[in-house]
Amino acid sequence: MNEPTGDVLDDEVFEAVRHPLRMRMLEVVGISRPTPRLVRVTLAGPDLAGFVSASPSDHVKLFVPDPGERVAAVPELGPHGIVPDPSRPRPVGRDYTPKHAELADGRLELDIVLHPGGRAATWAETARLGDVLGVAGPRGSRVLRRPAERFVLCADETGLPAVLNHLLAARPGRHVTAVVSVAQAAEVQPLECQAELDVRWIDRSATPDPTAAMVDVLAALPAPGPNTVVFGGGEASLIAAVRDVARDRWGVPPAWIDARGYWKLGTTDHQEPHDD
Repeated sequence: MNEPTGDVLDDEVFEAVRHPLRMRMLEVVGISRPTPRLVRVTLAGPDLAGFVSASPSDHVKLFVPDPGERVAAVPELGPHGIVPDPSRPRPVGRDYTPKHAELADGRLELDIVLHPGGRAATWAETARLGDVLGVAGPRGSRVLRRPAERFVLCADETGLPAVLNHLLAARPGRHVTAVVSVAQAAEVQPLECQAELDVRWIDRSATPDPTAAMVDVLAALPAPGPNTVVFGGGEASLIAAVRDVARDRWGVPPAWIDARGYWKLGTTDHQEPHDD
């Protein structure tokens, strides 16, 4: 049972909901390559029982096997996080958004974007069915408390799982605009939902400045109006630009903006801090 903490964020638009912290050991039961740079891993197992992801932009900490191993080494967790063990190196986890589409069927999908030197990406290149991964979290969720009439979803490949979660939850009668930046045209994925959907793709291989391209696309959109949630997930400078457009050009109150950098250009395995 996951109870709200009572902490209300940003003028009661979002509420912080905390979940019991637990490490789950899950088996790889599916591996696919939807696009050239993406490995989709499907996890299942008895440990998935009780897993809760209450927000489209939740994240879990993923622990993958070391090279040559089939089972991930994971840290011990206490009520406040990782319990240090000076007798061995601390296992390193990476943040990923849990996709919601398969949860009802007892499976957890994670999309891993391939990039040189990445801890999880290196494992994903040679992932095998039957590998056992550690999944910790989500530790908390930012749950929307008010009905939103419109959503503007901005992301690169790393934020696309959260966009897909938003689309899965979108109800008929709502308006959703998705602007997604990808490395090349081959990375485009089908997007659909029950709401009215407008999708704009940015091909980074065709533009000298992907951040400026994102700003140009957003600037050409009509101001979204009140009761609009603006989500941004992806490279840090790209998402900073999304936040600036939403706040300064459109006048969206900060309370309605859920934007965070997931990685930083030029830095391998950099991870932005999360407040949840």
